Amino acid sequence: MKTELVTEGKTRLKVPDSSFYEKPEDAPVFFNPEMKVNRSITVSFLQKLDEPKFSDSLCATGASGARAGNEAGAKVFLNDLNPEAVSIAKENAELNELDAEASNEEANLFLSRNQREFDFVDVDPFGSPSRYVDNAVEAMKPEGFLGVTATDTGALSGSFRNAGLRRYGIKTLRTGFYNELGVRALAGFCVKAGARHEIGLKPVLGFGLKHFFRVFLERVGKKEKANDLIKKVKEIRYCGECGYRAFNGKKECCGKKTNVVGPVWNGSLTEAAEELSGVDEESKSFLDRLSDERDELMYNVHFLCKKKSIPPKSMEELMQKVRERGFSVSRTHFSDFGLKTDMGFDEFFELL
Repeated sequence: MKTELVTEGKTRLKVPDSSFYEKPEDAPVFFNPEMKVNRSITVSFLQKLDEPKFSDSLCATGASGARAGNEAGAKVFLNDLNPEAVSIAKENAELNELDAEASNEEANLFLSRNQREFDFVDVDPFGSPSRYVDNAVEAMKPEGFLGVTATDTGALSGSFRNAGLRRYGIKTLRTGFYNELGVRALAGFCVKAGARHEIGLKPVLGFGLKHFFRVFLERVGKKEKANDLIKKVKEIRYCGECGYRAFNGKKECCGKKTNVVGPVWNGSLTEAAEELSGVDEESKSFLDRLSDERDELMYNVHFLCKKKSIPPKSMEELMQKVRERGFSVSRTHFSDFGLKTDMGFDEFFELL
């Protein structure tokens, strides 16, 4: 494999040569530079922990593990089924003078034989994480963290409805808030996985960027806490005519039955954003943006204006009108045309 040396954060990495491989998936070992902010935020979580044990369960080049060890002082465990991936991951550990442990196993086998072993378990496959989450939950220490990435965004956000049902047990539709729907669906799936093992898994951060969704969850207790958290995994009622949507909303709208979407997470996706410092300007800026977001489902203003057959509204002017009526409002990273507010759908739709 042709390789090159790059620096990400404060860590040197040997990765597939980007001038030789047209796309990351063309290389024998996968490395995607666009996932940098994902890895940076993971480092921010680890920096809050005392000498954490970090599981890079599907490590590929070992970029996450190398950064975890080099920038957060983690004890790193590298694993991949691809022997070439394990080899380059070990090289990256040595390049950064890390004493990492490495194994060449199927991820579920690796996780299942390391139950209650890790302070942070990272599940970042190429595609769906659904088949790894149960064993990842069991590999967490009490009060540990789980990071889960999904690149099969269409299955979670409504483009591939059958795949969403098969992999995640959710009903999806293509909506105006599809990115947020996908992140909430992934978070809800993980909460339910924890509950199956009588473990409370609380989503503390979730976001969607470019081609992936990412959620971070904290282990917060046993079955009593799992019972409380699973109550926040709810269905959304959605109207394809006007775009109405609400958790456990009305069953009829525009003279028709509303569609059931979900179940998905109905809690905060930004709780940890203010607590994390970020490790570079990109991650700091993004975390600041997340910390400013409200928790309600977003309104896609352009999508709703199209439903009303009216020209798109100015976002700033619309935000001012919402505030004048006594409601709070914020922008959202999910869409340049998205707003989050405690104003109900009917009043917001009328305001457009």
